[in-house]
Amino acid sequence: MAGVRITIDAQGIDPLQARVRGLARMDTSSLMPRLGEYLLDSTRARFGPQQAPDGTPWAALAPRTSARKKHNPSKILTERGFLRKNLRYQVLSSSAVQVGSNLPHAATHQFGRGNIPPRPYLGLSRADRSEILEIIADWAAELGFK
Repeated sequence: MAGVRITIDAQGIDPLQARVRGLARMDTSSLMPRLGEYLLDSTRARFGPQQAPDGTPWAALAPRTSARKKHNPSKILTERGFLRKNLRYQVLSSSAVQVGSNLPHAATHQFGRGNIPPRPYLGLSRADRSEILEIIADWAAELGFK
């Protein structure tokens, strides 16, 4: 997937490491789509309150930018909703899933460029981390793992 993306690698989430080690012998291919769907919904939901995963508000639009927007002049990262609508998740392996967009301007909005400030929409919030743990626990329980 070109553009910008966040990859969730089970080895990189400290609170999950002990559980993941126990689950490593199991086929986790059915888990990754669950995580991908959740993270996709969570990422799209950030466009409503217009905030980063850590809860900070996105940088306000410059008055000049608001003035030239024909649609949704007060909404940050939303002209017609293409970025939000073009977010996707991709299962990379049985232990990794990524969420992102291949739109050319996706990385500019995430990281900023020139006089465009970063407005992070990809990433994990505290609530995401908790929900990921719950999704994994539910999945493991369905398979009889305690």
